[in-house]
Amino acid sequence: METNLTPELIEQAKKAESIEALLALAKENNIILTAAHAEKLFNEWHSTKELSDDELDSVAGGCGDDYDDPITCPSCGETKAYACIEKDGKTIYRCTNRLCGLYFTPGD
Repeated sequence: METNLTPELIEQAKKAESIEALLALAKENNIILTAAHAEKLFNEWHSTKELSDDELDSVAGGCGDDYDDPITCPSCGETKAYACIEKDGKTIYRCTNRLCGLYFTPGD
């Protein structure tokens, strides 16, 4: 049985609103897909897992774990705030306190 598994079909499959819709799409396109595999794919594509602050920073190109230039957070007093990014000639710092997490420029 020949299948035309194109990038467009994959995108359409990812947008399926239910496992049943995913199975119907597979059947319409002569693709053999078991209910168990359809459920696994659907759950992967529709995951609602939230990312941690560190994961968000990582994918967004945010701060690293370089504490070479620590400074005190003006909001919570944490002494491990660190240089994060340069913007408009200013260094922006991030507080490492998970309850605070403030991005700030000293003196502003």
